[in-house]
Amino acid sequence: MLAQVRWLLQDAAEQVRLQAQAEGLSSAGHPLALGAELAACEAASLLPEPPVDDYGPEHLPAGALQTLSAAEALCRSLPIDAFPAGMSGLVVRICDLLAEATVFLGTEQAGSVRGQP
Repeated sequence: MLAQVRWLLQDAAEQVRLQAQAEGLSSAGHPLALGAELAACEAASLLPEPPVDDYGPEHLPAGALQTLSAAEALCRSLPIDAFPAGMSGLVVRICDLLAEATVFLGTEQAGSVRGQP
């Protein structure tokens, strides 16, 4: 499950990065993309083994906001003590990213990052 959280965070980072690049250097998406990338790295560091990318694009939500929401929902699906030490910090980081993404992407743009209406 932690590998899935890592994959979702990595995907959200890429989606936001693409949108931020399209908006230019002054886009508020650049720090958000970096934050999601760092959270993905943090999730990977909590894994007992190197991550296997078995959670492909067919399993990913349509937009960055939905992807971050899915990562947060996975974290809520188990008690915190079922995860490795250090997970509580990652959960807080994901919640912060979700709040930031809600402001940056808004509800209209959330599904359009992957080209969906």
